[in-house]
Amino acid sequence: MKNLNILITRFPFESQLGGEELHTLHLAEGLIGRGHSVSLLTSCPVLEKLFEEKLPDVNIKHIEACKPPVSAWSLISFTLFSPFCFLYLNFFLIKFWLKNRGQNNVLYSLSLNEKLLMSPVAALLGFNVVWVEHARIGNWLTQNPWIVFYWLWSRFTKVITPSAGTAAPIKWVKNLNVICHGVKLGDSKSLKKKSTTEFNILCIARLSADKGVDYLIKAFKKLIDHNPDVCISLSIAGNGPEEANLKALTNQLLPDNQSTNQVQFLGKIPHAEVIKEYEKANVLVLPSTEHDPFGLTIVEGMIMGCAVVCTSVCGASEFLESGVEAIVTPEKDENALYSALNALLTNQAFLTEIAGNGHECATKKFSHERMVEDYERVFGS
Repeated sequence: MKNLNILITRFPFESQLGGEELHTLHLAEGLIGRGHSVSLLTSCPVLEKLFEEKLPDVNIKHIEACKPPVSAWSLISFTLFSPFCFLYLNFFLIKFWLKNRGQNNVLYSLSLNEKLLMSPVAALLGFNVVWVEHARIGNWLTQNPWIVFYWLWSRFTKVITPSAGTAAPIKWVKNLNVICHGVKLGDSKSLKKKSTTEFNILCIARLSADKGVDYLIKAFKKLIDHNPDVCISLSIAGNGPEEANLKALTNQLLPDNQSTNQVQFLGKIPHAEVIKEYEKANVLVLPSTEHDPFGLTIVEGMIMGCAVVCTSVCGASEFLESGVEAIVTPEKDENALYSALNALLTNQAFLTEIAGNGHECATKKFSHERMVEDYERVFGS
């Protein structure tokens, strides 16, 4: 593979640490490890800090740009200021091109604003233009008046999504590539033995309505009611707008929870603590109720030896055989979640089988090396 000069651009609507930022960091680490050059042009302080800490040799340029047109107000401001933003962003693009003229240059864009404003210039300069769509595609794009330009520029652009479900709303894109996420967590030799006397359930998710944590809490209530003699716990890691409502629901269904502590809300915890929670958990549940572009915690849980229960709207479920590598249930169905959890709780051999098959599946299908190779193939083609 020829060496590539990759310019990563990221100008988000809001800056926060999430799967998109971590995926970008891990991808950059993998590409650098394979001999490619990576630069970062961004307004995102979170991503900038990650790169500074983990990849200090990467050339990072922080600039401010108009926010992507994904809300009513940002649509108006983007439309008004896009001519100035076009000139400003492409000034830095041309500087990058002049420095690497005649080489194999790639523009890798994450946010809608730079996709619209930088892609045509990059294509004229001979860049291989690649977009990634990490987020759930909804009205912010399909009902956006700027979608005309998105469609036009996509004719000469490669677009990557983490699942076929994410790609469905933009199936008209000419060069669409599905590349599932990969993770860099442990291996079979580092797995710790799970408890056989306790049944620990873990959910790591943003506490918003689309994550379906309320359905999990209701399923958990049924599980403990039907298995009163078993030590069962549910740990929920994450924060979000539904946190107060979920705690109220827990107190309503489990009035003794404050003394028994069967359901714990951990809040947003550091990555080192997340690993410890994976190690303790017998089962990882992601009960999303709306399309989840991938659901990286599913793969992380599998690699860390958890049996996984997820809903069919999770992108990662496309790559899993239900009943063998994980249990995939319909969304918004607390009874289906209960049945899946009860099957794992009451059959230790089945629990061990699902966890083992899931771990093997994750190390083969969702390895970081495989993901980087697939991105490298798209970047270099």
